[in-house]
Amino acid sequence: MIKLKRTFHAIGQGAFCSECFQNESGKEVFNIVYDCGTLSSKNYLFKAIDDFAKGRESIDVLFVSHFHEDHVNGISKLLSKCEAKKMVVPFMPLATFVEQYVFNIINSGTAANSANEFIVNYYLEENDKIIKIPPFEVERGVSEDGIFHSNIKSYQAKFIQKLDDFWEYIPFNIKDNRVDAFLNGFKMNYPDLYKAFVKMDKNGINTVNAYFSTEKKIKEMEAYYKTFFPKLNESSMAMVSKPIENLCQKEASCLYTGDYPFRVTDFCKQLRYYYSAQWDEIGTMQVAHHGASNDNPKSLFDRKRDCVICYGIGNRYGHPGLKTIESIIDSKSQPRCVTQFCNYSQSIVF
Repeated sequence: MIKLKRTFHAIGQGAFCSECFQNESGKEVFNIVYDCGTLSSKNYLFKAIDDFAKGRESIDVLFVSHFHEDHVNGISKLLSKCEAKKMVVPFMPLATFVEQYVFNIINSGTAANSANEFIVNYYLEENDKIIKIPPFEVERGVSEDGIFHSNIKSYQAKFIQKLDDFWEYIPFNIKDNRVDAFLNGFKMNYPDLYKAFVKMDKNGINTVNAYFSTEKKIKEMEAYYKTFFPKLNESSMAMVSKPIENLCQKEASCLYTGDYPFRVTDFCKQLRYYYSAQWDEIGTMQVAHHGASNDNPKSLFDRKRDCVICYGIGNRYGHPGLKTIESIIDSKSQPRCVTQFCNYSQSIVF
């Protein structure tokens, strides 16, 4: 007998999700975390991290959906308490790397933000603990060159082996092609910054951070950025957590979405296609973008599921959106609200 405890932790406007497997004697045999960050008070986040870390020395796999503060600013705290044996992150081509780093400066109003610190301290590191999942478009066309693994299937096998051949995790990363036009313009308008980014090292990043030392420079970049991305925050690695085929309780599967850009019709279609074999068996869905209406088209809610919405009470964005709630209810699904005051857990026995 194996027991799975899946928890969406109470941390407010952000995401911190975990799955922990126990054997018949109650001993934990495997665990994963998907994201760890919030824009609400970090007191809630740190309490959730402390509760998770009690009696636990390590995390088997830490998944990071994308590199924004409300999804990563608790990871350093988490890793100070639990070592991550593996970290799975979305691979960023140079264009995406520049876009994400610039976004974090604009969004936080400073070059000294926790999201970019995470990128520098973890993403730029090259070691066998960090697995970088390439975008769907290049997944099978990129050779393994020490930068990231293109063979996702071989990596999944490591999870399956650890879980006695009954569970697997399937990540899905996608590239927003607008970043290429953004980078071309960036190279032309900010040649020195471009050269600093190309280095992809801490010295180059120090040059970038020094450039954005004034509010004026940040505002200038924000105006440029918004000519390409009027709507900020459109990048994320999704993941399906599921039993292997031909097992009972297939609806124990969960789709983690982070801030996946469902508002872009083609991106929505590509994710549905990629997970077409699993789609009807997904029993739990983390609703993207904290339930924002524009980022959760009605077509997503096409059958009965537990729909988990992670948001902060009193957040400035007005999340979750009324249309999202209505779409969930219309599909006969159950909205599960996770705030800084309330988490949501599932216990599933195999």
